[in-house]
Amino acid sequence: MIITEQQRRTAEMKILQSGDIKAFGQKLHQSTDRLKNTKKLCDLLDQSIQKITDDAIAKKLININAQMRNYGLCTSHCHLRVNSVQLHNAVWQILGLGEEPVEETTWRRYIHKLNNIFEKTQSVTINVGVLTVESMNAKRLMMLARLMLDYVDDATPIRFLLAECESPFTVLCALYFARLFGVDDKVGISPLFETPRGIAKGGDTIGHLLDNPYYRAWVEKRGQVPVEAGYSDAGRFSGQVTAALAIERLYMNILQEMKQHGVKADLLLFSTHGESIGRGGHPQNFRNRLDYLMSKQVQAIAEQNSIHLIHETSFQGADGYNHLCTPALGLSVMVNALESRLVSNNAKTPDPFYRENDFALSFFQRLRRFNENLFAMPEYGNLLKAGHRALIYKTGSRKLKRQHEAAYGVNANHPSQIRAIPHNTILQQMGWLANSVGGVGSALAENKDWYWDMVRHSPRMRQLLMMVMQARIYSSQHALYANSTLCDPDLWFRLAHLIGTGGVHDLKEQERLSALRKIGKWLAQENQYVH
Repeated sequence: MIITEQQRRTAEMKILQSGDIKAFGQKLHQSTDRLKNTKKLCDLLDQSIQKITDDAIAKKLININAQMRNYGLCTSHCHLRVNSVQLHNAVWQILGLGEEPVEETTWRRYIHKLNNIFEKTQSVTINVGVLTVESMNAKRLMMLARLMLDYVDDATPIRFLLAECESPFTVLCALYFARLFGVDDKVGISPLFETPRGIAKGGDTIGHLLDNPYYRAWVEKRGQVPVEAGYSDAGRFSGQVTAALAIERLYMNILQEMKQHGVKADLLLFSTHGESIGRGGHPQNFRNRLDYLMSKQVQAIAEQNSIHLIHETSFQGADGYNHLCTPALGLSVMVNALESRLVSNNAKTPDPFYRENDFALSFFQRLRRFNENLFAMPEYGNLLKAGHRALIYKTGSRKLKRQHEAAYGVNANHPSQIRAIPHNTILQQMGWLANSVGGVGSALAENKDWYWDMVRHSPRMRQLLMMVMQARIYSSQHALYANSTLCDPDLWFRLAHLIGTGGVHDLKEQERLSALRKIGKWLAQENQYVH
């Protein structure tokens, strides 16, 4: 069941008026014997493990100890997510802002205003009742983080993801609220670069942030620069191969900015795989799957610059269940993951893909241009819209189309409004994985000699093309042709007319099928979805 925003607010007000929230808050505050971190437990487990002689029991305790040291009192890492627009709305009245912080001149002016109030900002006290009546989602989530740290686990950091981040101003807005609610030392404010603009400017965004004294002090205090890259949305906007190369370049640019600024901190990169031939993100073995997300080149640059690189990725949906559903599979996943990261990057010869910069850049630009042009075509949007209702299941708690706080200026029929998972599912059901296959052939045809040289000598190029080749195997122009024809209502009107007049009913089975094929072929000649 999907609950609307108005229904949620109404339910919260009823609870608040009933006095239950007040009683709950008082009980939380008065409880002083609650376990709020795992430090003492872990110390006791360390002592117990040293004394236990039964290997089976020792292994279980070691496993529990490791989980508590990694996750605290949670079952996994805790992530909170807020959209950039929601953060801007929350700080709007505080700063007296006007236009959206899209252009650099605008967000630089806003950052100057925000810097002026940073030093004056002092931590405020909140309770459960304040959380309930707060209308701004961004502030509510930061308040929730404060309450979780106060009453659930005061030692384990919480990741705060900023979706569709495209400017340093967004990150500083989150840092302001973290300081306001007294959680800036425990909340990892992580910009999520997923739009083409966000990924292209992501390195510069981190550079501008490291120039900011408040962000720089926050990084040095926590010892970490957290960043997330979204393969799903990036691949939807500009194609999967383009996204992989763009995100790889983003990581390199961030490493370069950290080196130039002399930052003594870890770089934490969290990636969410992507929508292509499946949630797993790559068809080859598990090591290739991880190296596709975090290339050996990026790892080598981090090592050369003496920057400790932490790469996190996730197992989501059926992908996670399939790979971890038995102990044997789970062990295989863990071993392959360790091998992928522990194997030395010191290859005998450097990958030529990174040496031939002009050709590689030309390949990337042509591929990106093709996919961006495809994404902008009205026919592509019609294709997705034609199939999305009948071909896929509901996508969990999130609606198929994106929700906006203000619908003004939003084209609801544009492909960008369909979320990444259903977008990819529709392409699979229609029979053509345009986001993984589209444009690669024309991009490679520009310089065939370079292409064949890369196939022979570049592990990275072969890794990228393996994704494309597998997606091409799963794609069929005939299937797309047939499915798009079936989406044309004119076909069914004409077929109903023939049946009603006896034109199809009196035919034998083979003749009837032949008639249907002729109708479909005739209609498809003018079918806008196929082109």
